[in-house]
Amino acid sequence: MPSKGDSIFRPLSITVISWFIISSSVAGFFLTIGNFNKAIEQRNFFWVCFYIIAPGVAMLSGFFMLQGKNWARFLYVIWSFFISMVPHLLLRELKAGVIVLIMIYVFLFLPNANRYFSRKEESSLL
Repeated sequence: MPSKGDSIFRPLSITVISWFIISSSVAGFFLTIGNFNKAIEQRNFFWVCFYIIAPGVAMLSGFFMLQGKNWARFLYVIWSFFISMVPHLLLRELKAGVIVLIMIYVFLFLPNANRYFSRKEESSLL
C-alpha cells in the first residue's frame, strides 16, 4: 500500500482511453461476427484467429492499462499501429481513425501518464 505521499492516481485521460479501447474492442468483436462466421464456413484459419485475437489483445491492453501496467500501454501502441495505422499508411490515406490513434498515442505518453505507468509495483507477476 502506498504511503500518503507516494499515492499516484490514474490520470483521467488514461481512464477514458482504457475504457474507450475496451468498449470499442467489444463492439468490434460483435460487429465482425458475420465475417467470423464466413471465415469458419470457408475454413480460413487465419481470419478465424484474427477475428478472435485482434479485439482480445486490445481488450487486455485496455484492462491492464487501468491497472497501471506499463507493458499494456506499449502492447496497445504496437498492436494498434500494425492493425490500424499500417494499412492506412500503405494506402496513403489519412482518415479520422488515424488522427484519433495519434491523439491516443500522445495522451498515453504525457508526463502524468508516464508517472502513473512508472510507479513501483508491489510484487505482481503482471
